Amino acid sequence: MKSKLFVITSLLIVMIITLSLTGCGSDNAINNGNTDTVTQRLDSDVLSSSDYESAASEISTVDSDHSTSTVSSLTVSSEPEPEQEPEIDIEEEYLNFLKNKSYLDYMENTESSSYRMERYAIMDINADEIPELIISPSESMSPFINYLLFTYNSNEKNVKYVSCITGYDLSHSEKYNCLTYFPFKVQEDFGNLSYLELINENLLYKMNLTWETAQEGKTYRVTNCSGEFDNKPLTSSNYVSESTETVTENDARQNYLDERTYITFTDLP
Repeated sequence: MKSKLFVITSLLIVMIITLSLTGCGSDNAINNGNTDTVTQRLDSDVLSSSDYESAASEISTVDSDHSTSTVSSLTVSSEPEPEQEPEIDIEEEYLNFLKNKSYLDYMENTESSSYRMERYAIMDINADEIPELIISPSESMSPFINYLLFTYNSNEKNVKYVSCITGYDLSHSEKYNCLTYFPFKVQEDFGNLSYLELINENLLYKMNLTWETAQEGKTYRVTNCSGEFDNKPLTSSNYVSESTETVTENDARQNYLDERTYITFTDLP
């Protein structure tokens, strides 16, 4: 009988030690009361069958509690990620704007009312990663024509009219991120190349390159200016001249006249 009790006792001690080694942190602190009770019963000289069953039940409870705690600690709550707004294809928005002929609404109160628009171009004028839309008649109608300028409002998600530009040879300056044009017909002894910049959906005067011929020769000047563009070159009350610098003919051609890129237009859809 004693040998059987000894074997049972030994087995229970091994089980308790094993559970003690696999426990950790707060689990050990919580389960100490249960294991101490079992150990006290094993230390007695006589171990009845009811004691054995009670001890085995308590050990099973300790193991169950440990497993539950471990599973709970591995539970991770996940929240759904917020949905992202689809990226807007601005060029596609412009094409729909053209197909619907929505630009006609902006021609009534401009110099373009007597023209039939035939061409368009999409380009990023001011390098802000939002392309602009330019609509114009054919140059075969007249070299002195009106250009309608539009941009896209990303917050309101719509096409916004900016201005009408009337003149010759609308082009783009990548160096200055501006539109350029001749408000008057270019002549050998006199000329004016105007630079317009787009800021916050507003078209502004930036500078002018002018030249004139006198007895001492041709003189080129660069005038920095400011003010909101209103299609009234050099006569507008908005136009403010800030500073003027005389430049050489080589400088005028290299940094201004020859630096421009002519805009490529496509027939309206």
